[in-house]
Amino acid sequence: MTCRPDRSSRRRLSLGLALALCAGGAAVAAPAQLDTARDAVARGDTVAADVALDRIEARGVQPGTIAVLRGENCLLEGNLSCARQWLEPGEFAEGEALRGFQLLGRLERRAGNPAAAAQAYDRALAIDNRNPDLWVDIAEFRYTGSEEALAFDALAFALKLDPRHPRALALQARLVRQRDGLLPALPFFVEAIDAAPGDLALLLDYAATLGEAGQATTFLAASRSVAERGGANRALYQQAVLAARAGDFETAQTLIERVPSQGESDGAAAFRAIVALETDRVRNAQQQFERLYNRDPEDRVIARLYARALVRGDRNSAIVTIFGGRAASANADPYLKTIVARAYERLGRRSEAASFLDAAPQTTARGFSGIDALGPEVGAVAYREDPTRFVAVRDYVRALIGTNRSALARSVSEELVARFPDTRDARVLAGDAALADRDMRAALEQYERAAAIRFTDRLLVRIVGALEASGRSVEARRVAQSYLAKRPGNATASRIVAAQAANAGDWELARSVLDYLLRSSGSRDVVLLSLASQAAANLGDGENALRLAEQAMELQPNNGLAAASLAFAHERNGASREVARRRAGLNPDGSRYPRALNRLWEAARGG
Repeated sequence: MTCRPDRSSRRRLSLGLALALCAGGAAVAAPAQLDTARDAVARGDTVAADVALDRIEARGVQPGTIAVLRGENCLLEGNLSCARQWLEPGEFAEGEALRGFQLLGRLERRAGNPAAAAQAYDRALAIDNRNPDLWVDIAEFRYTGSEEALAFDALAFALKLDPRHPRALALQARLVRQRDGLLPALPFFVEAIDAAPGDLALLLDYAATLGEAGQATTFLAASRSVAERGGANRALYQQAVLAARAGDFETAQTLIERVPSQGESDGAAAFRAIVALETDRVRNAQQQFERLYNRDPEDRVIARLYARALVRGDRNSAIVTIFGGRAASANADPYLKTIVARAYERLGRRSEAASFLDAAPQTTARGFSGIDALGPEVGAVAYREDPTRFVAVRDYVRALIGTNRSALARSVSEELVARFPDTRDARVLAGDAALADRDMRAALEQYERAAAIRFTDRLLVRIVGALEASGRSVEARRVAQSYLAKRPGNATASRIVAAQAANAGDWELARSVLDYLLRSSGSRDVVLLSLASQAAANLGDGENALRLAEQAMELQPNNGLAAASLAFAHERNGASREVARRRAGLNPDGSRYPRALNRLWEAARGG
């Protein structure tokens, strides 16, 4: 180093320390001063920690004396370059090296350098391989790297070393929630909170889990506790989410208005916009979704929500301008294609509407889409350059599936599983390749191995689909209902269970699940409205059957399922089959004809 102070970064060596080192000084920090700095870092008070550490530096101490504290404080502030200056040299005071390399591992993880993170953790393990806090870090590292099975092993070892370790118990609760569902995780959250009653983030997670699981009374108690401990805004936000999930968007709006929007995450901003849309503040919702869409046009969920908000405002020209080019892509979202097509229809541009409706996504007979603008030849280049890189293998396998080369897709994906047998994503990819190859047994085996690591909504869809394709519909129903029982209110599982119940003629179950979905997020979902109409008709509730079917037809007048549900509702209300189908706009052979002609026909003949 030079004897000239560098003021380009606040975390560089202070002038006092620089001068002391240049003069050959080697001052020692007082234990009380170090304790003050440690306490400030431990409670997350980065400003107080800065002050204490600046005072220590002014005494002219060696950099290694405070390197760990400086590095940790920089990480708390989110200043990775500052943290790297203090941690990367690996020059730590006696007894501090274990913590220093552990923090370096965290730094490399946050910087997106998994190989460097692994090296840092290896250096920490070489110092002490029985430190439970270090093993919790390793469990987190493995989990975020998709090595979920190894993550659970590391976590189990941490708990073996210290069964009451607060961070280990907190991580266990969160991982159990991901793997097994909401209800099985609750006892683990209680145990973790007992070990760390002051952990506000953990209490927030517990409250959120209670809310998602439908435990309203306990949720409100936990939420009040969060508010009392300084998390009032977060508690209000959670209560708003719970109200929205219950379909009470007016209450959600009242609650969310009390939460400052400044500095909120994109997810929170999207939720605020959804509530605005559901409470008929359409223009406000459009403006919020527009900001989010412009920030990340590739976010498929935001694109859908923004398009839906524009539909609600009947802004057809805007829909065509914003989404027309995107919807024209061969592998565009079918939802956006339909919305753009309807916008063209309302603008009177029927030929353009027809081109979008005809250009359904090109998929294989097995239901897989290829990657847009990336064929297997291109994917093979990246794969050959690094066949161990998961993204390269995934894209190559998907491209092979999309072009009906399932045998090669299976071979490549199985090589990946052989290299990473404990990685969930590798198992899912191998299952997809087996499914494309029509080997349901192999697909289910891979999916079930993946579900044992972490069961997700997308994996549920795959398992249920494979079971039903194998003629095991009863088992498919059991799997979906078990998944839903552990995750009450889960939208994906609810839709699957409702559809399965309808197919099996279990209309009571179908209606109960559909009622929940329509109260929460499905009030404008044509499929759900149509199924709910059929359930009501089968249960003798003709009035509701007609009302629900008419709602579905108003949303999508040309939807075949909605039309069939409306015809069925009319029939159950006493109309003959011929009259019922005519009123729904159906020809005798099941084809559609314009409902406007149907209305004229009814008027001319007196209905």
